Amino acid sequence: MGEQLFQRLKPVCVELIRAPSVEDLDNVVKIVDGTDQHNLQPLQQYVLLPLRIILKGEPCRSSEVVQGAVRAVEAVFQHSEVASWEIFSDFFVALTILTSHGSANADKGASIPEELKHSATRCLTSLVKASNDGVLEKLHSLEFLPALGHTISILLTLVEEEQLRPLRIDAMVCLSSLMLDTGSPPEISQLARSRFCSFLPGISMSLCRVIQGDPKQGQNITKVAIATWTRAVTMIMSDTIPVDTEPSVKKAQAPPTVRDPSSLVVRRTADWLTGTAEKLIILIGQICQQRTNGSWQVRLALVNLAKDLLLECKSNLSDGVGPLLALLVGLLADDWPAVADASRGALAEFKRVHMDSDDHKLVEILEESLHGTMTALPRLMRSTDDEQKLSTLNLIQGYLTLLGPRMNQFLRASSHLHRLSMGLLQVIEFDVRDTLLLEDATQTQQAIDAPLASSRPLYYSFRSFSDERILNVILNICQLLGSHGDLLLLIDHFLDLFRQSGLHRKQASLVINHILKGTLHATSTDEASHGRDAGTLETAVQMILDEYLQDSYWSLVTSSVSQSAHQSPVSDSLVLPMKKPPSITTIQEIQNNTLLSCLLLEGIGDCAMVLGPAFCPSLMQCLYPLLEKLAADKAVVRQTALHTLHSVARSCGYNSIATLLSSNADYLVEDISSRLRHLHWYSQAPHVLKVTIEQSAADILPLLEDTIEEILWSLDSHFVEQAPSYVAVLRTVASAILRWFPPAEPSEEEIISGMETLPSQLFAEEGGHKGQEDRSKVTPIEEIQEFFLDHLKNKRRAEGEVSEDEFDPGVREEAEMAADEVLDEIDHRKELPLHVQTIVKILERCQHHMATSDPRIRLAILSTVQTCVQALSSHQDELLPTVHKIWPSLVPRFMDEEPLVVCEACATLKTLSLSCGDFLRQRVSKEVLPKLVSSLVSSAATSRRAGPAYAHTSSHRLQAAILGLVGPLCKQLDVGENDLWSLSHVCVEYLSGSQPVTLQEACKIAFSSFIQLEPDAMWLLLNELYCAWPFDRPSEEFRKIRFKSHPRAKEFEANVRPLLEELEAQDVRRGVVTVRSGEG
Repeated sequence: MGEQLFQRLKPVCVELIRAPSVEDLDNVVKIVDGTDQHNLQPLQQYVLLPLRIILKGEPCRSSEVVQGAVRAVEAVFQHSEVASWEIFSDFFVALTILTSHGSANADKGASIPEELKHSATRCLTSLVKASNDGVLEKLHSLEFLPALGHTISILLTLVEEEQLRPLRIDAMVCLSSLMLDTGSPPEISQLARSRFCSFLPGISMSLCRVIQGDPKQGQNITKVAIATWTRAVTMIMSDTIPVDTEPSVKKAQAPPTVRDPSSLVVRRTADWLTGTAEKLIILIGQICQQRTNGSWQVRLALVNLAKDLLLECKSNLSDGVGPLLALLVGLLADDWPAVADASRGALAEFKRVHMDSDDHKLVEILEESLHGTMTALPRLMRSTDDEQKLSTLNLIQGYLTLLGPRMNQFLRASSHLHRLSMGLLQVIEFDVRDTLLLEDATQTQQAIDAPLASSRPLYYSFRSFSDERILNVILNICQLLGSHGDLLLLIDHFLDLFRQSGLHRKQASLVINHILKGTLHATSTDEASHGRDAGTLETAVQMILDEYLQDSYWSLVTSSVSQSAHQSPVSDSLVLPMKKPPSITTIQEIQNNTLLSCLLLEGIGDCAMVLGPAFCPSLMQCLYPLLEKLAADKAVVRQTALHTLHSVARSCGYNSIATLLSSNADYLVEDISSRLRHLHWYSQAPHVLKVTIEQSAADILPLLEDTIEEILWSLDSHFVEQAPSYVAVLRTVASAILRWFPPAEPSEEEIISGMETLPSQLFAEEGGHKGQEDRSKVTPIEEIQEFFLDHLKNKRRAEGEVSEDEFDPGVREEAEMAADEVLDEIDHRKELPLHVQTIVKILERCQHHMATSDPRIRLAILSTVQTCVQALSSHQDELLPTVHKIWPSLVPRFMDEEPLVVCEACATLKTLSLSCGDFLRQRVSKEVLPKLVSSLVSSAATSRRAGPAYAHTSSHRLQAAILGLVGPLCKQLDVGENDLWSLSHVCVEYLSGSQPVTLQEACKIAFSSFIQLEPDAMWLLLNELYCAWPFDRPSEEFRKIRFKSHPRAKEFEANVRPLLEELEAQDVRRGVVTVRSGEG
């Protein structure tokens, strides 16, 4: 193989000596690239000879030939080892000359193309890497030191002055190769290190200028310059290298010269290290300014620089630890994940290597840096942009992360703790100008167990910043304090700030909440939770609850309307101490109070989250106040209270808020009852009771018995002041009872018997003949005979005609026993269930207050009556007497001055008709239907002339309610023919096409019910209104049928025709045939 390679190289090499050309040089490169080191090594000098002649040839030789020769030399060095010092030094000098810009070769250097310099630089790198240990030892020998220094100077010149970017990058790569790899033998590495001590100042300053150069130079140049600078500094300033203690040779009489290379040597003594470190610290500060460089690769190179210097040169560059840590910490929140992860890893490695040991000096550096940053933080937050703010906060977060549990030493210093707390409070100053804090709550309530969003609260608005990232870092800082700091010390300190001034109260509560959240992270590691047990957490939580739930903070006025509710009347002064009336006069104060209320609610949720099931004993203290906030004036407070209740329920092990309330209803009801006695002071107590009832099960009803009695008594005693709250509670109680004890569905027999009581309905639906057959089956002749015999017997008794059999003592005894059984049954029936008794009591109270002057209360009372009637529908013996009592109060509501009250009365009557049936027939016919007819008559002409806007009026709503009521009402009560006829004549006017469409549809539905009751009468009435088609006589014996034509018949055509078609379809089912004109 070697012989073949020689035969291939021989003609090419000979031709290169005779007449060198680019083609022959390219052939040499191809041949060498296809050869391994084993075969090329014996022919190394043979191949290099013609190339060396070309490099040292005539100056007029073309640059293309010289560049080709350099490429060929590079290929040889890449595929062989340089073991000869003569070859190395010869080519080293030749290649250095090609890249030189010295004064002696200024003209020649100026004419050398950049591409040739680039090739020579790469070839020089290959030469150094191909050299064996012996050659490298001579390279760094004392005799060769001037030449090495000259080459390094030329490389630095190329890096700084040339424009070709690959040339500058390869020049720095060549410089790194001269520093040798970390895998070199220790002797050679130590020798190289001692020689480079002389070159470190020049290398560090030149590369620093490149790093700080024009950004247009490209990210790759900056990145490689940072890596090369790091390599040079760590090579010389590493802590693992012993200090040179040998005395240096002093030659003060003459400066260093080339003839005396020993004068160029610098001893790595302690004094030299100190002086060099001072200068390097300046350069480090300048390089760290590149943390804002737009290239993520440059920032990643900075992370590697800081990591290498902190891990290898911490002692020798101790003054640079602060800036380097600040660099890493500042890049923790870098937008590029690779940079952020590298920073995080570097800090973790530094903490593992240095912070785990008891390094007091390093802790002092971190504490000093943290204190200085916190001092400048308020000023920076006011004067800098968001990026700079974020960088500063990231520094603080990183310092606290590095300190970890050692931050307690920092926090126990009062000056440090004061500076830290005031810095945080000034940074997170809230902006309360958001209109969200002024939005009043609506009457419609969100479902208490509805899913809630977990996003950041909308009321988190700050004066100094708006970037979400800044807020996240601030909250992380607070959580770090709670994770590693002295919890009781921090809570006590910030609670003092909370009490001292209202200026910092909102900020202090936010910090306290997130300090408490930080304990959740502390429990995950033994180190973080060292010295902290469950008792400490419970003590801290109790401190927070005692402060937050104080009346002066919890019961803040959040609406100008509610101020009067906090002013105490004179009569209450004997029961409760007088409260100072609030002096809320500005919107800003209301906004501040609203925001503080939300933050306090968040804090209670965080307390529950931290303690978990251990928070259950605290429910007695905070459950009622939380429910109270569900009725707050502001919507944002209600929403926050709902979030807090969800958090408390989950933390205490309950599936939902309903389960939470049901499980703790006993003492919750007690709290409610005590506050209901002083409702003027605790105006939210009825709402708390409503929520408790809505979310509890039926087993709470016995607990509420006394409370309901107190409400009923208070409703009679203080109706004017507290009627709306009390009526709302009663309606909630009725709704809950209806939910807990739903009425039983009627059986099939009851349905059939109910149908039998309406013969007209049965005849209309099933047909006349079929109805007669059904009645003959249901009521046999024997039962009719028995009925009349009993009737005659009772009549004779009433007239005094008593037979002798009735004076039989046995018969009389049996009658008395039967009577006793009946009485016992009646007595037993009087023992009603508790829920039935409660509903009856509520209905009786509604009777007294149905005529109140406030229309809103009248509406609430009617709605309550509807719910109570539905709940009592299965207890007719109690329902009917109670309805009899409330009926006189209900009838006037059908002529109420408020149309909405009349509408609600119609809905109530509809509910009563479904539950009471025939019991109301005569009452409705005599007392209600005339009022409804009068109302429809008086408003028909108005609605017929009205425009589209009439559909939005209360009069229109009243007409629609009445029309929607009369049909089902007549059908349910089976009203008499006369009442139905008069009512249908009134409703006819609403079949006109001139009426609003909604009224027309409601009237058509009502007539559908009328048709089922009296189909023949309705057929006659509708045909007189509009005759859709003429009718023929079956024979001449019958009189011809003629209907009067209504003056406005065309108006009724669209609505009457479908009703007549419905009648005709019903006639077909009944077997009645109507002969039209043209039909046989």
